[in-house]
Amino acid sequence: MKTVAICGFASTTRDGVRRSKADEIWSLNWVYNYDFLPRIDRLFEMHPIWLQAKNKKPDYEKPRKHWVWLQEQHPFPIYMLEHRPEVPACVVYPLDKISRELFGDRLVKGKKPLRVFGSSMDYMTALAIYEGFERIEYYGVEMGSMTEYSYQRESLMLFFGMALSRGIEIITPSDSILLSKTKLYMYEGGQMIYRQDLERLHNMAVQAEADELAKLQYMQGRLSNVVEMELMYKDPATRAKLEQETQEQRDRYIYAEALKHSFEYALREIDGEEVTEIKIEDPIKAVKI
Repeated sequence: MKTVAICGFASTTRDGVRRSKADEIWSLNWVYNYDFLPRIDRLFEMHPIWLQAKNKKPDYEKPRKHWVWLQEQHPFPIYMLEHRPEVPACVVYPLDKISRELFGDRLVKGKKPLRVFGSSMDYMTALAIYEGFERIEYYGVEMGSMTEYSYQRESLMLFFGMALSRGIEIITPSDSILLSKTKLYMYEGGQMIYRQDLERLHNMAVQAEADELAKLQYMQGRLSNVVEMELMYKDPATRAKLEQETQEQRDRYIYAEALKHSFEYALREIDGEEVTEIKIEDPIKAVKI
């Protein structure tokens, strides 16, 4: 079986490549600066690194060094966007050939045929499919953040589908977050509550949060009102009671806000999103007024 291991930089699963028996190991960018990769059979530098290297800002020191390294002799091909005569091992990525083979005019949005490549992992996966590899293993490929990796993960799943439709095996580590939260729609999890019911509960929580916030703001307004404070100054017990009630109202508001967030996260999970940035304030740690 013709196999390839595609390795990224995610520290959680990249070391698994050491145990791989794949025929080839492919990686990207300046992976040679790390020691987790046993060897490199093909390297992919799908960025205009020659332009980045011209930037003199301190943040671009790594691209400048990388460009120098690329111009040295290397025993493996380096796939790039275009032919760069300065790079002896440069191989132009066969984008048009692969696009015609994998997409043709069959993926269309509106009236426009699409070819979707959202990351270097897509380019590597597409080439592996194009060249007829029978198994593709992934290490250090997590795409776990909520920034650019969200859409990059989406396009990689498209290539997973292409590979599977051709009988190619897709192997990911057991602890990888890729596909880790995939559920069978309406068989697992989703059948427990309909989305419409969850939306209704969320709307109720939003209104409850607004009501509790209005009460809190009213109480805070009383505490900050000069006239009322002068009157309460003569009556410490009344002032202490209002301060205590205001603190209790603050806690009720925080609980209401937490409940609203909980429904929001549940809705996002039903929609297939990976919810990681939970930010609910702990009411026990609330700063007293």
